[in-house]
Amino acid sequence: MAKSVEEISSEFYCAVGRATTAWQLVEDGMRDVFSRIVFCTIVGTANHNYAAHPKALWIVSGIFYSSTNIRARLDMIGEMIDQTVADTTLSDGWGALRNKILRIYKRRNTLAHSHAWGNDVQGITSLRPDLFVRNARSMNLSQILAAELSFRKTSDQLIDFANALNRHLVGTYPPKSVPKSLPSCQFVSGRRFLQ
Repeated sequence: MAKSVEEISSEFYCAVGRATTAWQLVEDGMRDVFSRIVFCTIVGTANHNYAAHPKALWIVSGIFYSSTNIRARLDMIGEMIDQTVADTTLSDGWGALRNKILRIYKRRNTLAHSHAWGNDVQGITSLRPDLFVRNARSMNLSQILAAELSFRKTSDQLIDFANALNRHLVGTYPPKSVPKSLPSCQFVSGRRFLQ
């Protein structure tokens, strides 16, 4: 039995909603990478410190989300990785993730800034950007479903990367030497105290 126009349109809008909310998983994964760099560099592992310092997590998350520009967020994370990660495999892994995020971000923008397009016979069949937006693409239902899967896969990759980053940074904490530009520090029971 063929689907009605209402069923086709409903399926389409549900797919748009799922894909749009799946993007938030990517944003959350980037925030997790950022937070782990901050926590692991300052106090050791992030895994137990989130619960021990919930206000610190809110503050670090607030810093990350204060920038609404995706490139600025990715550049901020990249700079932090350059300063804290000695493992080239991890650094290269971030480079690949960064490129993937920038690539799929275009799909997110299409989802967020396009018009539902269709007719009374076929129902809603695509998202179409404004005619005056350069380099924008339309998306049909199968492309929207693929975007959702891509967002979820990227989120899983960010979680794996954040955990690998956590393990790497914990292995290098506390640092063997304190840079001369900082006040001298003494590490006591895994915490850093200024002298």
